[in-house]
This record gives sequence, structure tokens and C-alpha cells, in this order.
Amino acid sequence: MKSVRLASLLAALVTVLLPAVSGFAAEEAASGGAQDPMMRGIDLLARFFVLSVVIEVAYSTLFNWKVYLAHLHDKGYKTPILVVTLFAFCWSTNLDIVGELVHTLFNKTAKPNAVVGTFLTALLLAGGSGAMNTLFDRLKIRNRKAVDERARALQETLAQERAAAGEGG
Repeated sequence: MKSVRLASLLAALVTVLLPAVSGFAAEEAASGGAQDPMMRGIDLLARFFVLSVVIEVAYSTLFNWKVYLAHLHDKGYKTPILVVTLFAFCWSTNLDIVGELVHTLFNKTAKPNAVVGTFLTALLLAGGSGAMNTLFDRLKIRNRKAVDERARALQETLAQERAAAGEGG
């Protein structure tokens, strides 16, 4: 049932946001690239929102993985994993939403340093992913308490197996 809710939410978001993003791109092409800064800012924020949803769904696979839950859950590894991998993603795809947003909204300023802008974009996407996680939890699409209980059960089973191996050896 939850996967149906998630699929429905994603379908609704894509249905609403994709035409908006496409419309902004078409407007920019029609105007010869001289798009209104506010519309360009909205376009960037819409792209950020879509990316945040996609990233949250993608990383939920890793963070709900049995091995992750048994060994790394609630030990502070989620944020560094997100930031490092998102920085690598942003760097490899030349994605600099923060730099583009600053340049678009404050037309007289130059784009920030590529490394700084890319790193801030990675942080922004990691934060957006966290916000989507909270939203999914509040909309009852995802149950954080069930994940915590599963992690606790896996960790207890692992501890019991280690204790049994210590007694037998």
C-alpha cells in the first residue's frame, strides 16, 4: 500500500512539475536565452525539488538495506554518505544549482567558485532529501519507526549471533 502511495505521489509531482520545467525551458529558448530572472529562479527550484524527491527514493534503497540497518543505522553515517556521493554526482554532472541561482537572482555577481557551488549544491540536495524523508514520514508513505524497529531487531540478532559464536569458541 505504501509503495502505491509513493508511486502516486511521484506521478503527481512529475505530472505537475515536468510541464512547468519544460515550459520554463521553452520560454527561455523562445526569448533567445534572456529569461526573466524570477522565472529562471523558479525553474531552478522546481528542478531542485524534483531532484530531492528522486534522491530520497534512490537513497532509501541503501538506507533500508539489511546490511546498512544492521551495522550503520543511527551511527551518524547517513549524512556523510549523502554529502560525499552527492558531491561526486554534482561534480561529475557539472550540477551547480546554488551557483546558477546566485548568478540568476543577483545578476551583477559572478558565479561562485565551481567547487564551492557544487559542494553547496550537494549540501542543498542532501537537505532536500532529508526534507522529503520527513514529508514521506508525515504523509504516512514511509514509516520511520518501522525502519528503526527493523534495525534494532537486526542489531539484536547480530549481537546474539556474536555472543553464541563467542560461547562456542
